[in-house]
Amino acid sequence: MTDKPKVAIEYCPECKFMLRAGWLAQELLQAFEQELGEVAIRPRSGGDLIVRVGARVL
Repeated sequence: MTDKPKVAIEYCPECKFMLRAGWLAQELLQAFEQELGEVAIRPRSGGDLIVRVGARVL
């Protein structure tokens, strides 16, 4: 059995990216609910919105 992919959405709170990160997480879960093992939203500094699947940055 293979593990389902884990997605991490890292957003910059200072840049007001929290709503965008939440929307993206919602869209991923609606479209790929059965295929994903986890969708996490994590704050980070630096002005970025980063999406990771495992260790890979998209």
